[in-house]
Amino acid sequence: MTSKPVTASQKLPREPVDAAIIVASSFSRAFENNCKESASAVSRRLKEFPQISLQAGLTPALTFYASKLDKEKRWLIFIDALKAVTGGQAGSMLCDETTGEGEGYPHALAILLAYIAERAGCNINALLDYKQVKRGFVQCMEVVRRGGLVLEKIALAYASEVKKLFAALYPTE
Repeated sequence: MTSKPVTASQKLPREPVDAAIIVASSFSRAFENNCKESASAVSRRLKEFPQISLQAGLTPALTFYASKLDKEKRWLIFIDALKAVTGGQAGSMLCDETTGEGEGYPHALAILLAYIAERAGCNINALLDYKQVKRGFVQCMEVVRRGGLVLEKIALAYASEVKKLFAALYPTE
């Protein structure tokens, strides 16, 4: 028996602020229903992203966050977080690595890519499939890179709004 691949069931609005509200709400609902911890590390990573993106560029900022997914477990956390924010059923790993120093990258990357990948035209389903996630990420970065300044501008607007929402929901010390 083969399992059906998970698909992104929720299309986000094109407007970055509206999309950020939906993503924050979806993450918060899944996180608070399943997890006892805070998501302060996630909030911290989202706070850092706009500045990194302005300094290095959108694709390098995203690949920097992906470089922090240095264990297979972190890719599974990324997939669970992406499922949570795209309308899918998040798994049990959503709650992992959300509070400590150096943590929060898988969740933040998922929150950022939920909108950026969709706007760029990436294959979201490849990012939701464990067998394809790494290859899907690289292919998505190729597409994001071609999106140019227009994509960078809307991605930055989205990242800035997500940063504010998560700062309110999951404050850092």
